[in-house]
Amino acid sequence: MPHRLLSALTIAAAGLCLATAAADATARTTTVARGGTLRIRMAADWLAVCTAVVEYASGDPQPGATKHATNGWMTWTVPVARNRPLGRGKWYVRCGVAIRKSGTFVVVNPRGAG
Repeated sequence: MPHRLLSALTIAAAGLCLATAAADATARTTTVARGGTLRIRMAADWLAVCTAVVEYASGDPQPGATKHATNGWMTWTVPVARNRPLGRGKWYVRCGVAIRKSGTFVVVNPRGAG
C-alpha cells in the first residue's frame, strides 16, 4: 500500500474518531439549575481512588471529594451554588494521574427565576 494512501486513511480515521467523540460529548451535556446538584457517576475497579473536579463557565474549579469504589461504582453529588455563573462548564474524574471520565454541563437559572 503506498505511503500516501496509508497516511490519508490514518488521517481520515483519526478525524472520524474525533468527530464521534465530539458528538458523544455533546450528547452527555447535563443541565443543572443554580441551587441544584450535578451528579457524576462512573463504573470503577474496586481498588480505584478518584476525585471529581467541576469547572464552571468562569473557569473557577470546584473539587469534589475523593472516593473509593462501592460495588463497582463511584458517585459524586456536587452542589451548584445560586451565585455560580450561568453557562457551559466541564467536569472530569481523575484517578491517580489519569483522567478516567469527563463531560460537560450547563448552569441555568431555576424555573420561575427572572
